[in-house]
Amino acid sequence: MKRDLLVFVIACVCGIFGLGACGATIQDAEAGNPRCAPAVRGAGWRHHVQGGRVASKLGSPRHVVLDVLASAGQPAVVRGKFAYGKASKDVEDETVELWQELPAASGKARCAWRALGQQVTDDDGRVSFTVPPESFTGPGPHRVRMYLLGDRTFAEARVWVLAPGRAAVLFDIDGTLTKDDGELFEDLLGGKAEMWPSANDVAHHWAKQGYLPVYITGRPYFLRNDTLAWLTKHRFPLGPVFGVDSALDFLPGESHVGEYKQKLLSRLVGELKVLFHRAYGNAATDVCAYARAGIAPERTHIAGKPRPGCDAFAAPHFLPSYVDHLRELQQPRSPATPASPAQPAPAPAQPAPAAAPAPAAPPAQPAPAAQPAPAAPR
Repeated sequence: MKRDLLVFVIACVCGIFGLGACGATIQDAEAGNPRCAPAVRGAGWRHHVQGGRVASKLGSPRHVVLDVLASAGQPAVVRGKFAYGKASKDVEDETVELWQELPAASGKARCAWRALGQQVTDDDGRVSFTVPPESFTGPGPHRVRMYLLGDRTFAEARVWVLAPGRAAVLFDIDGTLTKDDGELFEDLLGGKAEMWPSANDVAHHWAKQGYLPVYITGRPYFLRNDTLAWLTKHRFPLGPVFGVDSALDFLPGESHVGEYKQKLLSRLVGELKVLFHRAYGNAATDVCAYARAGIAPERTHIAGKPRPGCDAFAAPHFLPSYVDHLRELQQPRSPATPASPAQPAPAPAQPAPAAAPAPAAPPAQPAPAAQPAPAAPR
């Protein structure tokens, strides 16, 4: 039995009841410009009787590529998953090609790509590429795309190359930026997840000061496009978005999502040397995951309702209102105000872009290699 059986069950329920939001693809105003696409040459399907060719007949693409954080001078591992239809049928044993968008030359429009290699999907439709550090020009976000060569559908993400000591601000999503943890199911059922007033303004406040917004959620990977669409709709600043990579971590229970968050944050703090100046959450699992990963409770803000401290750690700050919190952040500070001894607030190492998070480009639109496409806005 595949580890992602739960994904299949949920996707089937979505299909039976006609829940269009389940695994829906979204339009990316930046990446969806048909004038700026790599010249991908389709190689055809490896399997015509089974595999990708059959899967592609079951519905629209549900491909996903995950954001990556990597230290400057170190390789980056980029992972993707390829599937089709409301039942999320995996694309097995088919060729995927990885492309990287190159930085624009001075005075020229940004549209240049290079191929980084090919891999074949496994029996879960997954594929991974190890990208050498010399492929990246320096710290910052680098756009990558994975193309399924059978029909040239694609998905994309960003590799964020970080200098040591990169200053960041952490945001949980459901119940922290949205008004309730149950807002996830509002999206699934075709509703609208409500944002806490001024939550996006607080995120922009930190981004304008040079802090990198990092978004973390217990949502599973197959809802990544929906998550990015929500962040884009509400004008949150650009930043890496991390969701649960396995359906097992999405199973109900306090420990699964909390353990996932703690493991991810421990890597960011310990291995990548990210310095979280502030962290925002809402659940008891957030309190514990943040503290155990090395984020000081005095730098943690909990929305919704007050939470006690975890283990021997102090209780985090209660955040009754983003509106009031933003007003406090915008007040001039005394030069004598001390920083937390557990984690000093560094000067940001590099600016964080203030644009909205760019969702994964819709894989349903193949990029033809030889035929020019019509112009589209950025």
